[in-house]
Amino acid sequence: MKHISVYLLVFVFLRNAHAQTYFTTTSSEDLGVVNLNAAIGNPLKGLIPSPPWNGGEPATSVPFSLEFHYLKMHEIMTGPNSFQWGVLDETIKAAKARHNHVVWRVYMHYPGRELAMPKFLVDQGLVTNGQPMYDHPEVRGAIERFIAAFARYDGNKHVAFIQMGLIGKW
Repeated sequence: MKHISVYLLVFVFLRNAHAQTYFTTTSSEDLGVVNLNAAIGNPLKGLIPSPPWNGGEPATSVPFSLEFHYLKMHEIMTGPNSFQWGVLDETIKAAKARHNHVVWRVYMHYPGRELAMPKFLVDQGLVTNGQPMYDHPEVRGAIERFIAAFARYDGNKHVAFIQMGLIGKW
């Protein structure tokens, strides 16, 4: 066990020392600006801060090149086949200005937060115990249409990746 701890400590030290080369940090204004030549060996990896739940900018006390955003499905999907992409486009625009990439997670239900299920589904009564009825064909169909329309961001060079989060809590 002693050897494992020593190896782990050495790995963490070397990994952290090596990670410093991925960012230009000559001044506090440079934090978060990716050194593209160094980042080629480690693209789209590292620390991922997120803006506060109530809005605002992500923390900038450490260098980063990715920004995480929780997105409420009802703010994007406004009807069975209607979408407002502005909230996603704004996250891209803001991250791009900081020379970063976005990581998105769209949700309908998050414990302790307001239900983010599209209104047209709520109006159909497809909620039970404060949660979407995920097994209902209308809910599944809406999720499928959302994913198909969401594909508009496939290949966008400012989107690092998209996390799954539409079905279930979190």
